[in-house]
Formats: sequence, structure tokens, C-alpha cells
Amino acid sequence: AKTAGAAPPSSAPDPAHPFAALSGLRARLAPASVDFDDDQAEGAWVEGLVAAAHDDLHLDAEGRILFPAAPAAVAHVAPQARPSKAARTMTDAGPPTPDAHPTAPTLVPVARLTRGASLLLPDVRLLGLTELGAGARARVQRRLQAFARDVVSDLCAPLRALSSAQLGPAARGVVYQLEQGLGTVLVRDAAEQLATLADADRARFAEAGIEVGARLVQVPALLAAQPLAVRGALCRAHAGEGAVFQAPSPRQASLRLPRGATPRLYMACGFPPYGTRAVRGDLVERVHRATREAGAAGRGQLARKVARWLACPPLEAADVLEAIADG
Repeated sequence: AKTAGAAPPSSAPDPAHPFAALSGLRARLAPASVDFDDDQAEGAWVEGLVAAAHDDLHLDAEGRILFPAAPAAVAHVAPQARPSKAARTMTDAGPPTPDAHPTAPTLVPVARLTRGASLLLPDVRLLGLTELGAGARARVQRRLQAFARDVVSDLCAPLRALSSAQLGPAARGVVYQLEQGLGTVLVRDAAEQLATLADADRARFAEAGIEVGARLVQVPALLAAQPLAVRGALCRAHAGEGAVFQAPSPRQASLRLPRGATPRLYMACGFPPYGTRAVRGDLVERVHRATREAGAAGRGQLARKVARWLACPPLEAADVLEAIADG
């Protein structure tokens, strides 16, 4: 499923944001809801959505689920004529524009992820669709709920691909924590399991793309633009409406933590909090390595370098540096 980002609040999209191309895509999101001319059109649209393949539904960075507005639009497009999965999928370069596929149907938001039983089990709230009867709404709700579960499964696939039967108890505990954190966990929070992690399990972790660092255990593949956008959407939903939460942009190195922010949600976004900022996981390890190499005497000069890495003021960088050095 394609993950398209939300346009920033300003009138001109930030060209540095990986989802800036959504300004063109928004032309396909003009209708606020689906309008049906008659019962036949309504029934065709419902059947099209219920039978839709996973890649025919789309999740944007605001946590909205998008689907074509035209009745059964997807069914009318021959599979060989549809954009390839690679073309439909967000990459670091941004989403495909409508001009690239002029026959692509107009998309409308039909639901939004909302807080569920846990971060991994979001609920879905329908947007509009008031014309649908109770039975049709229930069918649409079930299909979109299944899509939300599939989004989480796709995100956690690198972790779920590890066979529990092949891992020792300590390794299974680490994988569980990683899944609960959407791919990032503090080393100190997994210290007990890491202390008894067998060499064979460490090798399996490396093969699966799990990196055990000095400060974080993380899956670097889940720090790419698309999975970070999905992580942000899931965290936004779990935070709930009115909560203090600002999903990091996948191109950001760090961001200042809003007052009253929940640290665990930024951790699950791949941006663990250190000092006054949430820092992208790969840069946490980079700063830690630089801190060890510089030693206590060289931290003043290092702070200026870290400020450039994190795109933040030197005073904030110094606080982040100290927090990472302290563990």
C-alpha cells in the first residue's frame, strides 16, 4: 500500500520533506467524501472496496486511509494497466505524481486510524460515508480494519520473519520489545535480555537486519522514509485527538520535543528523546561513537559538529550529546 505524506501547514510545501510531492497528489483528494448517484453506484463502490487488494488502499502520513472515489474504480482497471507496486509505493524521492499515471482514479479519505487496544492494534473510524446503510458500513469497517492490521504486519515483517523456534528466550524477549516499539528499543531497557543473548542469536539478529548498538537496538531498514511515515501515522493514531504529538518528518535529523510530549511515542517513531530533542536512531549511535572518540575534553568542540548533524542550536546539541553519553 502506498504511504503518502501530509502536506505541511504552510501554503508552500517544504521541498526538503519527502512527501512534498503530495501537493500534486492532493488534486486527487478534492472530494471530502464519496457521493453516490444511486443505490447501484453505492453498491458497486462498496463491493469494490470490500474486494480491493491491499495495494489498492492507501495510508497517508496523517493516518487517513484513501480509496478511489469512483464506484468500483479499481475493478475497472486491468491489473496489467495499474502502476507497479514499486511505482505505487513511497520512496525516499517522494510519491509518484498523478501526471505519471494520468488514468489513476481520484482518491478520497474514507477512514482514519484511531487509538486502539495498543500501538500495534489501531482502530479505524469511517470518514463521511453517511449515505451507507448499517450493513454496508459494517462491511467497509471490517475491510479497513483488516487493512490497518496488514499495514502493521508489513511494517513488522522483518521482526516477524524471525522464527521463535530458532531463538533463545533472551532473543525472543528482545524481538518482542522491538515489535512493541515498532523497531526501536533502548539498550538499557533490554539490558537483562542482551546480557544473556547467545552468540548464535546475535548472528541471527545481524542476518535479519537487527542492529544491537551501544544505546539502541533497532532495525535500520525501518528508518527509511516509508516505514518512518507509517510509524508516525500509527503513533499519531495512538496518541489520540488533542494529544501533544508531532510526527517527525522522515528527512529530519531531530526535532525539539513539544512540552508535555510522550517519550515512548517518539521512540516508536524511531526518534528516541535525548535532552530537549528527539533524535533519529541512526544519529544517536553516530553521536555516541563521536563522543567516545572525542573524550570529555573534546565535547565542547564536538557539540558544534553535532549541532550540524542534528540541525539544531549548539546549546541544544550539547544537552543531547551529554544525554547520549550518559546513556
